[in-house]
Formats: sequence, structure tokens, C-alpha cells
Amino acid sequence: MGGIWEGTVQGGEWRRCPGDGGKARGESMKCTGPGAALGDRGSCGSQRPRARGLTTSAPALPTSVAILIYLSNKYQAEAHWYPPDPQARTRVHEYLGWHADCIRSVFGVPLWTQVLAPLIGNQVPKDKVERNRDFMDWALRQLEDEFLKDNAFLTGQQVTLANLMALEELMQPVALGYNLFEGRPQLAAWRE
Repeated sequence: MGGIWEGTVQGGEWRRCPGDGGKARGESMKCTGPGAALGDRGSCGSQRPRARGLTTSAPALPTSVAILIYLSNKYQAEAHWYPPDPQARTRVHEYLGWHADCIRSVFGVPLWTQVLAPLIGNQVPKDKVERNRDFMDWALRQLEDEFLKDNAFLTGQQVTLANLMALEELMQPVALGYNLFEGRPQLAAWRE
């Protein structure tokens, strides 16, 4: 029986994808999480776009942290970005895994609810907006308590890919007028 199972994290829907997920062609298949619910080309097939500027010999990397890790390795970026020390690298990976679930999926929501949804004629219920705001507050506390702790940066005393990813996501709601750093001196100092 050919095919693979795939689902979306938020929708809870699972469906059978045709074929072998590209394995016969040497391609890999992976559920892309919430993007799959939005019709992401990579959600059920191997039509993932290649990152710009990479040659055809480079792996097809979806928009994710994978491209940053790949480029850090390929071009031997300064060690602080993606530390060679296994313990330090594990801490970066720990954050990046958490980031995908708890930062990326939450901090982009205000852009959708305040800008994009109204442009296409949709309104997001206020209770969902408030629930997302509460989750943003929880995630900011986790950033401070679990990652920053007494460190200058999220995974230690040097800036890493983890900090780059976090800052990029946190700036989206800031651009819309959210003051994420008010009353959070440790997080505000990290941002500076």
C-alpha cells in the first residue's frame, strides 16, 4: 500500500498522501506543520522551492532554520553563530526546536489578524486574538526564565542563530505596535 500519512499540527486532520513521498526519487517527505493547513507546496509532495542563490547541487531547503544551519556550515560562519562545541550546539538546537512550536507559530499571528485577514475580508474573533496574546505573554516568560536566565543571549554568553531567529519573530508584533519588552527588563536588555 503506497503513500505516507501526513497531518497538520493545528487542524488535527490527517490524510493519506499518494505515492512514496518522493523516496524513489531520492527526495524526503515531511509534514510542514501549520503551513500544511495553508496549502504550503511542501505539505504533501516534493515541490518545495529551493532557497534563492543556492546551486542545484544544494539540498532543497524549505523556509526554515535548516537553511541557516546549512549556510553556517557551508561558509564556515564565525563559531558563535552555530557553535562547534556539542553542548553549546545542543543548547542552540534546544531553542530552535522550541522556537518552531512556541514562537514562530504565535508571534506572526498579529500580522495575520490585523493586516492580512482584513485585506481579504476576514475577521478573526476577539477571543482568538486574546488567546494568542496570552500565549505570547507565556512565551516571553519562557524566553526569560528558560533561555535567557542569567545569560546575555538566549543560549549562553554569545549571540547565536537562536537569537537571530527569536529577534526576527518578535519584531513582527513590535512593528504593529505591541510593546513586548515593556516590564521585561531582561528581555529588553537582550534586545539591545
